[in-house]
This record gives sequence, C-alpha cells and structure tokens, in this order.
Amino acid sequence: MLFSITPHLLSSYIRLSEIWTSLHPRGLLSDSKPGTTYEKLPKDCKVFLVREDSVRPTKTVNVFSINGEQVYSFERSSNSHLWIIYHTSDRVPIGNIFVSLKHRAITFYGKSEIYHRQIGQPRALYAGLPDRRFYLTDGAPYEWSRESKFLEHIINPGGGHEEVRQRIAKVRGLRNGGFDWEVSIDPEFDSEIALATSFISMLTAWSCSSGETGSRLLHPAQLPQQI
Repeated sequence: MLFSITPHLLSSYIRLSEIWTSLHPRGLLSDSKPGTTYEKLPKDCKVFLVREDSVRPTKTVNVFSINGEQVYSFERSSNSHLWIIYHTSDRVPIGNIFVSLKHRAITFYGKSEIYHRQIGQPRALYAGLPDRRFYLTDGAPYEWSRESKFLEHIINPGGGHEEVRQRIAKVRGLRNGGFDWEVSIDPEFDSEIALATSFISMLTAWSCSSGETGSRLLHPAQLPQQI
C-alpha cells in the first residue's frame, strides 16, 4: 500500500526534505535570489483559516472566512491521496487535490482558465528544482516559497536583476503542533487556486509545528483582517 499523506504523518519527511534542500546548492534559489525585486503583498487581503476537522482530522480539513463562516472543505476517503474540494453551503465538489510523495496536482471542474495543473516536477526535490511551482494561462510560473511561505508570481525567472517576484498570498502557522493556518490572498487573485495550492505545501513543505502565535488556538473571527 502506498504511503498516505495526512496532516500528522509527514513530520519526518518534511524534516528530511528541508535538510536536503538546505544542503543542495540549488535548493535555496527559489527562496532567496540576490538582486531579485520583490513586490509586497497588498494590505487589503482576503483572509482564510485552514484547520483540520476536530472529528475527522486525517480525512477532513475545513476552510473558514475571516468572520468564522465555513466556506470550503477538503475531504478524502481513508488512505486516499485524492482530496475533494467542496463548497460548504451546497456540498458541490468544485475540484480535487492529489498529494503523494512523488506527485502533486490540482484539478478544477468549472474554471475555464485552469483545469488541471501539476505542482512541481517528479523528483524535483532530489534534483534541486522547485517542488512548489505551477503555471497558469499567462504562462508565468507561480511558486510557494518554503521559508517565507509567500505565493509569488515570477516575472522573467532566472533574469538576475531583471527578475521580479510579485507576492500575491501568504501563509502563517497559527498553532504549535496543530494543522491550523492563516492564508492571506490578494483580492485580485483566485482564492480557490491559492487555497488549493497552499494546501499541498501545508502537507509536504511546511511543518505542522511551525506555529507563529504560540499554542493558543484562534477562532477565525479573532484573526487580523490585514497583515
């Protein structure tokens, strides 16, 4: 049986991947590039909370608005790599997220601008290549950074001083030892794409114990509306 990714069972894999990335001479390039211009994330972001379900923590992850209203859920059957994205209000599936150690992808059922996208490349980590990068219809790469947890729209990638990284989303851990995250998204960018792709990095690139607000669990309505 293939190893099944859950919010709780990836800590060893995450630690090993972070050690490998730090040792590989090209592994750090996606997070820090001398001469690159970084454009700040807007202040009027849409804010969501991504939190494991209290009853089915390994099978359901819920997404709340800043006002505490549940808007989406990511759900899977036991031992499955496939997570289905549901609108909470009508329980209509809008897409799916596939996450395994070798393959990551998102699929949306009703978006004309994006249907299926692979996230990263097979064995990208071992080749020192970005493993959190994807493309949209504009042809430019988008990438979640491992260290800063920003989603960046990369203009002229590899262009040295001419490379520009527009920050369009940010993830922040909310609790040590728990699967609780705050996701702030540029209002001009598709929230569902940002949430789906960030969920992959939550499972595969960022430790669940990297909370930045201590051990106090925050209710969605308590989260700041801007960062």
